[in-house]
Amino acid sequence: GMGELHLDVYVERMKRVTHDGLDISDDGFTFQAGKDIEGFEIELTNRAQSLGGSVKNDRGEPQKEYTVVVFPEDSDKWKLTAANRWLHIARPAQQGNYKVANLPAGTYLAIAMEYVPQGEWQDPEWLKRAVQKATRVTVSEGANATLDLKLAGS
Repeated sequence: GMGELHLDVYVERMKRVTHDGLDISDDGFTFQAGKDIEGFEIELTNRAQSLGGSVKNDRGEPQKEYTVVVFPEDSDKWKLTAANRWLHIARPAQQGNYKVANLPAGTYLAIAMEYVPQGEWQDPEWLKRAVQKATRVTVSEGANATLDLKLAGS
């Protein structure tokens, strides 16, 4: 018969990339032809951060239909590319809770709304308005942070 194969999956994620001591994880780097590339450091980690929780309405009743937007407190990070690792949207799972996995450690703002128009949560103008009703949360390295939210009016 077939023997069983057991694999220990050791997931490494990029933590940061630096060039001459400067963090370029989000900004990237422009390579010039014919120039030697040195001074790069890629730091990996097997620790992942997540954020999750429940959403309730004004009367304290658990909600099962909502959208949570999690975005960095630092507004400079709002304008990053489409593959922005700091900006996430989450829908409720079967039990009604939301979860955002693979967040870089840092300080975030989170807001739960009944409805968020497609793609609008990536617009810095939308995020600027969302700040007023959002809740601040710090996600530390290796932590699975919990944040229960109240549904914010649109």
